Amino acid sequence: MVMKILVVVMSCHKNWHLWKDILDNIKEDLIIFSYSPKAENWYDENHRILYLNCRDTYECLPEKIICMIDQVSKLSCFDSYTHILKIDDYEAMNLTEKKIKNLYTFEEIERADYIGQNYIHVHNNKHYDGARIYHFGKVTPFSYWDNMEYNGSFVSWLNGGRSYILSKKAMTYINQEYNFTNLDVLYQNEIYEDVMIAKILHKYNIFPSELDYGITTFEFPPAIEVPPVIEVPPVIEVPPVIETSNNV
Repeated sequence: MVMKILVVVMSCHKNWHLWKDILDNIKEDLIIFSYSPKAENWYDENHRILYLNCRDTYECLPEKIICMIDQVSKLSCFDSYTHILKIDDYEAMNLTEKKIKNLYTFEEIERADYIGQNYIHVHNNKHYDGARIYHFGKVTPFSYWDNMEYNGSFVSWLNGGRSYILSKKAMTYINQEYNFTNLDVLYQNEIYEDVMIAKILHKYNIFPSELDYGITTFEFPPAIEVPPVIEVPPVIEVPPVIETSNNV
């Protein structure tokens, strides 16, 4: 089967204002996945938004990834894809058609089940101490993970902030491990989505490999002082409801 990559952009409700620019930059083979305000899974094919029946908080990023993999694996409109490239929304702002086409020049991607741009090595489950509390200050106050250290295992993984690519084979294994039937178990086991992916695949003897495939990391621009005479409009936090008939 000829390699075909679907770019899947992880986003959230509050960042919906980024979606138009991302979708305008890349006209095909890219979708955005986010939480569903309808509390059900549905794919808006016209706007290329995959809405997921998941929670929309930092501590539920593993849940969001699992739900996306479940739906991409099951929806027939994605059957032709052999790989997905997971990228965060702010990074996706810098995507171009040229960068996407360049992915097809790497034979390493076609052969790989799990490949990314930033490999993090772990030896004998030992990693720097701060990794176990990296989520402190980011999760929802009073949630399960609020001030709760991650006490699970570490294996070598690919930094999710720098993007990674999964084959359909890898997605199948991940979907067998976690899916919509056991999200509560997932929630109490995992807090780091990229570590979770590596741990699952490690069980099936799929290990991460590193490759600079040219998808650069987003860098926030330097802060600019705005003169007091300029009025900044309030941030709109609720996206407009997009009607669709394609229920999943």
